[in-house]
Amino acid sequence: MAQDLGISRNTVNAVYEQLKAEPARMSLSMKTSQQALSLLAEVFLRPGDNILCENPGYRGARNALGRFGNPLIPIPLKNHVLDVEALPGLGPARLLFCTPTHQYPMGGILDLSQRMALVQWAQQNGCWIIEDDYDSEFHFYNKPFAAIQGMFENAPVLYMGSFSKTMLPALRVGYLVVPEAVVEPVLWTKQISGGETPLLTQATIAEFIESGQFTRHLRRMRQLYRDKWQLFQQQVAEKLGGLVQPVAESAGMHLVLEGSFDDLALSQWLKTRGFGSTPLSAHFIGEDARTGLVMGFASANGHEIEECVSTLRSGLGPARKKRSVGKAGV
Repeated sequence: MAQDLGISRNTVNAVYEQLKAEPARMSLSMKTSQQALSLLAEVFLRPGDNILCENPGYRGARNALGRFGNPLIPIPLKNHVLDVEALPGLGPARLLFCTPTHQYPMGGILDLSQRMALVQWAQQNGCWIIEDDYDSEFHFYNKPFAAIQGMFENAPVLYMGSFSKTMLPALRVGYLVVPEAVVEPVLWTKQISGGETPLLTQATIAEFIESGQFTRHLRRMRQLYRDKWQLFQQQVAEKLGGLVQPVAESAGMHLVLEGSFDDLALSQWLKTRGFGSTPLSAHFIGEDARTGLVMGFASANGHEIEECVSTLRSGLGPARKKRSVGKAGV
């Protein structure tokens, strides 16, 4: 699939064309995005190298990149995106993990000037940017920016993603787009640690992309998720006004509800009633964690969304006594 795969903004097809025209970058298939992150940690990190991560940010990335004990340095957010201006004060780093297209979990989008400043900082400081193109296919109203990896020539960018959200979680296929100079060490590490991604699966996905079915599938799913997103926001506004503050961005498959309550206890309580969520505080590094819930809606139907919000309203009363967050888990 590495010859047929292309990954970028809106659909996978865009970078497919880019890779044909830019042989200096190559696409590598992975079993999962977690495998991709683990491989990058093994290839690029040396003892003592720092890793910069958005705060709050994706816990899976922190776990995979930090598995060798390298220090994880939190990057604060500004207006729900990575604060590029804060980078000079954080010291040297070997890797920087970010979700510029749809910051996870807060949902902000890094604009063009911020992307340029991020690449310039990385080039000047010898840092590799790991760009996770999280939820790029599911922007509902505005056309997103181009991926960082395709915007600048010779940019130190390692671009990654998976088909778990665009197709189905059980597919277990991810990808990396990397400069040709680092292909050999990444492939070698992949072969000795996890083996090859099944060729039949790769060929099937490649055919799905080439035939145009993938683009049509994304169009249908984008409309479906937009309808669910609108319903979720409507229900929150009608039933939870004054109890939570929704962080609403017109993209993705989850909604963040901020508030002063014990988010860990409330998340566990919701689980006993059949509704999944994660505490917002769990996505922070350090002591300045905020509380709230990160709630996905991709697999829920309209009735389940309405029932979930009603159940959440009944649970917010007891949970309003906010716990002492302390140091959030990594």
